[in-house]
Amino acid sequence: MQKGRRLVVLDALRAIAGLTVPLFHICEAFYGRPGERIESYCGHGYLAVEFFLILMGYMLGFAYDGRWQKDMGLGGFFKRRLVRLHPLVVSGVALGLLVALVQTFVGIPWIGWFKNWTPMELCGYSLWAATMVPVFTQGLLNPFNACSWTLYYEYAANILYALIFRHLNKKVLGACVGVALFFWLSYVFHWNLNSLFGVKFELLDRIAGIKNCSIVGGWSTKSDHVYCGFVRLALPFLWGLLLSRFGWRIKPSLSLRKGHRKIEFPQVAFWGAVAIFVAILYTPTSYRLGGPGHLWVNGVFELLAITVVFPLLLLLGVGVGTSNEGKVAKTCVFFAELSYPLYMSHYPLMAILGWWARTYSGDCSMTVVVSVQIVVYLALIGFASLVMRFWDRPMQRLLGGVKASSGEATQA
Repeated sequence: MQKGRRLVVLDALRAIAGLTVPLFHICEAFYGRPGERIESYCGHGYLAVEFFLILMGYMLGFAYDGRWQKDMGLGGFFKRRLVRLHPLVVSGVALGLLVALVQTFVGIPWIGWFKNWTPMELCGYSLWAATMVPVFTQGLLNPFNACSWTLYYEYAANILYALIFRHLNKKVLGACVGVALFFWLSYVFHWNLNSLFGVKFELLDRIAGIKNCSIVGGWSTKSDHVYCGFVRLALPFLWGLLLSRFGWRIKPSLSLRKGHRKIEFPQVAFWGAVAIFVAILYTPTSYRLGGPGHLWVNGVFELLAITVVFPLLLLLGVGVGTSNEGKVAKTCVFFAELSYPLYMSHYPLMAILGWWARTYSGDCSMTVVVSVQIVVYLALIGFASLVMRFWDRPMQRLLGGVKASSGEATQA
């Protein structure tokens, strides 16, 4: 890939995924609205996490597999990944600490996670959370920025890649993908592994009793959430890494003529990939998709998205190639680079929105509610832009990192 050029389809998909997650959480803030449940505009927006994990696996293999014997050791790899990921971990915790301190001193019950902590305890635990050590006392991996739960598993993926998975050949890695798929299926479709393997673990009984046919979970310190987090990580991450080893790509090379206009097939592929990706993330929630008696439909939907559609879109993005021209490409680049700052900076502010939704939205019309959602959404994007410009990029330059691109690093 030429310097300065981007994988434009992957930039577009990263941008869509990054913009979908805060919208998903904005809708989630109104689930407890007095009098009615506000359905999410993007019912399967949580699958953006799975897309980022597939992309992370692919890009780690693409960017680093050939460098271990040349110019990079374990120390260089871990430094590079920390410089890429950790500045926004720190800023996300700092923002959560600020919200918690305001709640403590003002007395507004925005969130309940910190109600028994003194300001000194808040500051102490925030330093703990900023080092990526789970804060077990509150039930969340990181109560200062609950959305950063994915980073715990992504850090684990980077460590496992550097220590183990980079050494595996394609056959062994393929077997690992098969094992990951088995545990994914057992979680989503509630197989009783105790009966299957002739063992008796209370955790496996609890997991078999979860009847929602979905991979949602992973943000809590509870054992079933930790189990879900690793199951949720393993399949897409290993699948993406394996695809990078095969070097496959889908390269559209056709062109069509409509009158005097020539339609290049890569353009069709770009907009087709965008439309398919949006359709998956914005499909209605599991209950509407499958109905209370047919939730297995949702499980099949998620399975096909993670194992078939997302990988095909990824290979199409690699095959379509690079571009750095045009307003569409430049817009995709901006929002792709914004995806990680937006992901790591929006959730502490959801506490404010959640407090407003629970306290006041019951007396507001739907027009007012939607207007508030739009204003908050735009404000989050603007705030994340400031975080990216004045914190993330300067810190990467200071620490010797490089700006992320769709050819190397992802939000995940």
